[in-house]
Amino acid sequence: MMGPLEAELGRRADAMDPRQLLMVADLWRCLRRVVPKFLERLYCSAEGWRWSNLGPAELVQLVYVMGEGRTSTPSLLLVLGPQLLRHLNQLTPEEVGVLCLGLFKSQSSLSLHDVTQLVGRACAVLPQMSDYGLVNVLKLLRFSHLDHQRFLKAIGKEVPKRAPHMGVQGLMHVALACSALHFRDDGLLRALADRLPALALQCRSKDAAKLLWAFGTVGFPSSQAPRLYPSLEEAMRERADEFRRYPEHLLTGLLGLAFAGIFPRDLLALALSPESVELAVSSPHLELKKDLFTLDATVGLEVPDWAGPRVQEGLAQEVTAQLWSFVQQDVCVKPSVLEAEALLQSLLGGARFVRKHMILPHTRSIDLEVHLDPSGDPIPLCSEDNLQGQAESATKRSHLAITEDLLAQLTKITVDPSTKQPDSPPAHSTPPTITSDEPFPSEVNLTEGLLGSPLPQPTEGVQRLAVQVTNRNQFCYHSNHMLGLHTLKRRQLALLGYRVVELYYWEWFRLLKRSRSERLTYLHSKIFEDLD
Repeated sequence: MMGPLEAELGRRADAMDPRQLLMVADLWRCLRRVVPKFLERLYCSAEGWRWSNLGPAELVQLVYVMGEGRTSTPSLLLVLGPQLLRHLNQLTPEEVGVLCLGLFKSQSSLSLHDVTQLVGRACAVLPQMSDYGLVNVLKLLRFSHLDHQRFLKAIGKEVPKRAPHMGVQGLMHVALACSALHFRDDGLLRALADRLPALALQCRSKDAAKLLWAFGTVGFPSSQAPRLYPSLEEAMRERADEFRRYPEHLLTGLLGLAFAGIFPRDLLALALSPESVELAVSSPHLELKKDLFTLDATVGLEVPDWAGPRVQEGLAQEVTAQLWSFVQQDVCVKPSVLEAEALLQSLLGGARFVRKHMILPHTRSIDLEVHLDPSGDPIPLCSEDNLQGQAESATKRSHLAITEDLLAQLTKITVDPSTKQPDSPPAHSTPPTITSDEPFPSEVNLTEGLLGSPLPQPTEGVQRLAVQVTNRNQFCYHSNHMLGLHTLKRRQLALLGYRVVELYYWEWFRLLKRSRSERLTYLHSKIFEDLD
C-alpha cells in the first residue's frame, strides 16, 4: 500500500502548498519510511517559496525534516541562510535546538557567519533551553568546527549546574564536543566526571568509548576524578559483546585510555586478538588500521612485559608507509618545519647532522632528530651518499622556497599576550585517508620497540634530541595543555631515551617574522640548554 501512496503523493506534490508539503514529509517520518524522491520535490519547491508569507515555524519544520531525512541540497542552503537570519530573534530556545539538530543530522554546511549568528541566539536563550537543546547546539558546533567563545564560556557555567541531572548520552555529547573543539574547562569536565560513575553501567559501548576518548584527548587527569576511568572501563567490559559489531568503539575507548596512560590488559588482549584485528581491517566502511597500529605500538612501548597478542608486522609497515606518504606531502613542507630544519643544519654544521623523519610512526607526526656527543658536539646522522639520494628524491616533489617575505605572509597571526596563544581559531581538520600501493619505503624506520624488540639504549653519554615543531592543533583551545596523542608521543620519546625539544608555535611563529639571527639564537638556546 505504501508504494502506490508514495507515488501518488509525489505526483500531487506540485499542487501542494508549503504547509501541506511539510506535513506530508513529516507524516512519512512518523511512518519511518524513507522517501528520497518526495524530499527532493520538497527541497526543489522550497527554493521557490514566497518566504515572506511564511514564518519561523515553517523554517524550523523544513530543517527538522532535512535532519530526519539526512539530506539537503546546496541550492536550498542558499535560501535557508537569509531566512534563518530574518527570523533569528523570534526563535524560541527549543526551536534553536531543533534547527541545530537538523543542520547537524543533514550535514548541512551553512556559512560560518550564519552558524555564528544562530549560536549567538542560543547564548541569549541558554538558561531557558532544555538539556536536549543545549546538546544539539554543541553537535552543530562540533560539525562546523566553530569555536564560539561566548557559547563555550557560557556552557562552562551552565553545564556544571545541569550535570547532576543529565543522562548518559547528554553527558557524552557534551564531552565529545569538548574534545572535538579541543576545549578544556576543568570545572565543566569535573562536573561530568563526578556524575558519570553512577551512570556508567547504563552506557552503550559507543557512549563509554567516546567518553574515554573525549577525556583522554583533552588530557583530563585521573587524579581529579579517581572513579571516572575505572567505571568507564567496567562499562566497556559489560558491553564487550557489542564490539563484534562495532570494533571501532573498542579501539576508540582504548586509545582514550592510552592517552591517559591506562592499559587494561583484558581489553587490550581482546582488541589485539587475531579475530578482532581481522574484523577491524576487513570492515568496508571504516578505516581502523591506523588506530590498530597506534594501539599496538603503544602497547609495545608502554607495557614492557606484555605477552598477549600483537598485530602482524605487515600491517605496521603498510600503515607506516601511508603515514609517511601523508607527512611528506603535508607536514614536511610546512614553512615552519622547513625553516627549523634549515636553521638547525646551519647551526650544527650541515644537513648530515639533522634527520627529518618519524621516530614514532604510530604517533602520526614527524621529528627533527639531532645527536650530541658528551662534549656537546653534533654527531652525523646521515652519510653523504644518503644525503645525495634524499636530495634527488626531494627534487621529484614540488619545491617550496622559504624566504623572509614568504614567512611573513604565511604567519600573519595575532597573539593574545595574556595567553601567549594566537587569537585565530584552530582548524580542527582530519587528515584524509591515504592509500598507497608503493612498497614500504626504505627511508622510513620502524623505531625499535614498536614490533616487540627491546627498547634501544642510548650510547653512553650521547644525547638524542627529538625537536618538535608544534602547531595550534596539538593543544587545547587557548591553552598550553597538549592534546592526548601528542602527550602520549612525548611520554614515549622519553621512554626511548630522547630529550624532547619543543619549538612552541606561539614562540616559533613569532620568530619567523623576525631576523634570522634571532631564530638561530633561539634554536641554540633550545638545543644546548642542558650543556651550558
